[in-house]
Amino acid sequence: MLNLELQTKDDPGLLLRLLQYHVALYEKHKVPVISVILYLFQTTVHLPPYQLSCADETFLTFHYKVICLWELDAQPLSNSI
Repeated sequence: MLNLELQTKDDPGLLLRLLQYHVALYEKHKVPVISVILYLFQTTVHLPPYQLSCADETFLTFHYKVICLWELDAQPLSNSI
């Protein structure tokens, strides 16, 4: 299952929301979930993993994928039609 989050600007609550959606989808469908943040415009990028730690101990590590459109090579659609 794909959990795709489109982002146009920096959002401080993004990673916690992405984690909540990830867990809710897994709970409902009982299948692996791939979470992806698709950044549409250049902005602050939250790179994986998201970790919750206390002192020297990590209690949660959440891996997700990041795609930044401005880093990709664009090709005109007319070339493929």
